[in-house]
Amino acid sequence: MTPDEAMQFFGSQNKMAWAFGVTPPAVLRWRRSGKFPARREYELPVAIERHKTRLEGPYKPPEDAIPAPEGQGEA
Repeated sequence: MTPDEAMQFFGSQNKMAWAFGVTPPAVLRWRRSGKFPARREYELPVAIERHKTRLEGPYKPPEDAIPAPEGQGEA
């Protein structure tokens, strides 16, 4: 995956920078060079998962989940 393809996945330069934990100018440098630095290429799968988690929000149990017994669970 090239930096341009990754940015299309993330949706914007700022979102891609957030997922990698870098500044937007760093992402711009990657796009201009057409490739990721070796370390960032290795981190790409982690950044993708971080982005997906951000989109999906915090974990919520399914609506049909078995409720916790009285006095346990949510406070």
